[in-house]
Amino acid sequence: MQRKTFLSATAALSFALLGGALAASPVTVTATSSAYKVPAQVSAGYVRFELKNTDKTPHDLQIFKLNAGVGKAALVKAISDFAMNGDAAAEPLMKAASFFGGVMSVDPGKSGSVGVTLEPGTYAVSSLSMNGDEKNPKALAAQGFLEVFTVVKGASADAAPKTDYQVGLADFAVALPATQIKAGAQTWNVTNQGTQPHFLLVARLQPGKTQDDVMRFLMAPPEQQTGAPPLDMLGDQGAQVLSPGKSNVVTMNLAPGTYFLACFIGDPKTQMPHAMLGMTQFFTVK
Repeated sequence: MQRKTFLSATAALSFALLGGALAASPVTVTATSSAYKVPAQVSAGYVRFELKNTDKTPHDLQIFKLNAGVGKAALVKAISDFAMNGDAAAEPLMKAASFFGGVMSVDPGKSGSVGVTLEPGTYAVSSLSMNGDEKNPKALAAQGFLEVFTVVKGASADAAPKTDYQVGLADFAVALPATQIKAGAQTWNVTNQGTQPHFLLVARLQPGKTQDDVMRFLMAPPEQQTGAPPLDMLGDQGAQVLSPGKSNVVTMNLAPGTYFLACFIGDPKTQMPHAMLGMTQFFTVK
């Protein structure tokens, strides 16, 4: 489940405490510099999470559902081990929790949102990233950036919306709709149709760069990935890690141009990123 280094998030999430009442959609979460807080209870069904970043560094949101018998401390350890050791520690994390996606990196002062259908159970919000401190490297989850909340039965405020485009993530391919993707604001329903966890990176090619430039950059070892990437990373546009069968509704705002889609989670059999096994796609927005 290892991502490429230049794609890793640089900070963790923080949540504003909303009290003990049952929170309905939309659920607003606020990122700060020291901790994050989440409503104690959220209604099951379709829920839209809105991440507001009030910190001075980017933040991201990954939603987990804890598996039976797994507590907060165990999940913190599983995420921390993965963040520190990469693919070698992926299996314990997948045994500890299911992945329900989330919001990609959100810049300071900005917001990002994601829609997800939640079933009753115990959940957590966290990040799979390190703290970026070379002298004292730690997983953000181990520094307090993980909070647990409960999803209970109740009338969800929102119905799952009709989306503009359906995108499927498979082992190992990205399936786009046959129709032309148009420029402007739009919603995508991103579904993991495979047997392994997947996420969706969406990036626009930098002016003058080609598909060959992108693939050469990605295929190169990290020490050879010099200079500016040929991709314009689009912040919160995309979908965080999804377990098989899970979906996210994401809002995209795409300008005309050529775009790149990929998943960089590691395949446990080959130890190769999914993108190197064919899970990439280029498309044009008009």
